[in-house]
Amino acid sequence: MGIAAWLILTFTGMNWFSLFAFVILWGSAAGFGAQAFYGLWASELFPTKYRAGAQGIMYFLVRLGIAI
Repeated sequence: MGIAAWLILTFTGMNWFSLFAFVILWGSAAGFGAQAFYGLWASELFPTKYRAGAQGIMYFLVRLGIAI
């Protein structure tokens, strides 16, 4: 599903259908944790000095949300 999602996003035009198909397929392939998203965004959004703490807080919040 992940490969199909990226193929759709890469080789089709940017329209609502292709974006929606990408989100559904990639979200289904990533599972509930979706560590690919918050793991990537922690390294991209926060300065190096705060990155480990921010990533730890995000892991905690995501896992707490899944547990609830």
